[in-house]
Amino acid sequence: MNVLFRALALALLLLAQVTGVGATTFDVAVSSFRFTPNDLTIQVGDTVRWTNTGGFHNVRADDGSWGNTSSSAAWTFSHTFTAAGDVAYFCSEHAIPGGNINTGMNGIVRVVQGTPAFQINQGIPGSWFNPATGGQGMLIDLALDPKFMFVAWFTYEKAPPPATLAGGNAKIGTTTQRWLTASGPWDGNTASLTLYSSSGGVFDNGTPVTTLPVGTLTLTFENCSTATAAYSIPGEGLSGTIPISRSATIGMGVLCQSLIPATAE
Repeated sequence: MNVLFRALALALLLLAQVTGVGATTFDVAVSSFRFTPNDLTIQVGDTVRWTNTGGFHNVRADDGSWGNTSSSAAWTFSHTFTAAGDVAYFCSEHAIPGGNINTGMNGIVRVVQGTPAFQINQGIPGSWFNPATGGQGMLIDLALDPKFMFVAWFTYEKAPPPATLAGGNAKIGTTTQRWLTASGPWDGNTASLTLYSSSGGVFDNGTPVTTLPVGTLTLTFENCSTATAAYSIPGEGLSGTIPISRSATIGMGVLCQSLIPATAE
């Protein structure tokens, strides 16, 4: 019987079963007053599966957030990790929370944020817009070193102004048009930007404008053609997400696609 337990433990140690796109299940054997392996590094979204191969044991998180009931049966218990960080666990029959994993029946799972499949590259710059709201959109530009992105967001006021203000002397555009910009760092497939509002400008006039930070804009790119813009403008009670797509900018979509590593396609 001990030979069978050792063989099963070895098989579990070597096994990492892919259960879905970007998600993996890692196996840990529970036997001989030890978790094998007792120190795992996984990615957010991965699952760890503990299998009891001999003895009266259980597995519980140090903080008590998950666990199972002690048993000598050949049980299995699985937990999926949804946030990055170090998660310690133990067998409550033979150890205490916070015990040394080298001397006690304790273990640790180190959960790291995985690298997104798509990475921003030099082909992202260009015009992006939401097809459902024509006449407005974003012009995106970026630098690679340092990783910096600039966005000019052409949009409108959240409500039309009174009729007395909509006409008058307006010749280029109207008072309903809005000029927003955003800038900040990007990494992986996400740009976390500060959103600015400019006001006081006059067409073809050198009068300085006033530009103030008003919120945040986060752009998350799924691929070379689609992205999501999440915005927050607290002072005006505005927040939400907008799906945006690349407009027909000549050549940039082709360039973006050509810069995707073969392993990420």
